[in-house]
Amino acid sequence: RSDWPAALAAIRTMDAAQRDDSRWQYFAARTSELTGDASGAQALYRQAAQAPDFHGFLAADRLQQAYALCPWIPNDSAQAQAAVARDPAIVRAMEMWKLERVGPATSEWNNALSRFDDTQRRIAVEVARDNGWFDRAVFSLKGAEEQRLYELRFPLHHDAAIRREAARHAIDPTWVAAEIRAESIFNPKARSGANAMGLMQVLPSTAAGVAKRLGI
Repeated sequence: RSDWPAALAAIRTMDAAQRDDSRWQYFAARTSELTGDASGAQALYRQAAQAPDFHGFLAADRLQQAYALCPWIPNDSAQAQAAVARDPAIVRAMEMWKLERVGPATSEWNNALSRFDDTQRRIAVEVARDNGWFDRAVFSLKGAEEQRLYELRFPLHHDAAIRREAARHAIDPTWVAAEIRAESIFNPKARSGANAMGLMQVLPSTAAGVAKRLGI
């Protein structure tokens, strides 16, 4: 508690670019709040909450307001999209992926991305998505602006099956989709070293136990 004023003072000595980052705005707001400056904290929370990132969302939670999502929907030319889709390494990567040869597919993917600029890399992620390789968005997008590519970073596939099975077991379908995104990134053929399988990475022994309890 005695260190809070010193922490706040340290944040205030940062250069403007760093101090205005949502992370430090949130920490400054939280520290101000803990030192009794409620009005100053609210002002800082409002600034931080304008950012569509983790600390912006934390600030929005403190204010009990909606998140500033601000999705980014690029408008790339058809020529740029076609050029990336025709790149030999990308073509090979997609073919290897379809053949379930993940290692060679990833090697070809990394080869292509080592030559691509940011726009080409983002388009490559779209090509991968269109070929059912959804985790490229999770592992290949970076930077604050690309964090706003929500349709790529948070795909929603197998929607009918998710809703059907969620209703059948009285589970929130959004929770199921979030779990799948975290566990397999919508790859039904995903398999871990522990032999966890499928969209939700369930162990065969666990699945058998659940089925027995449910009588199915």
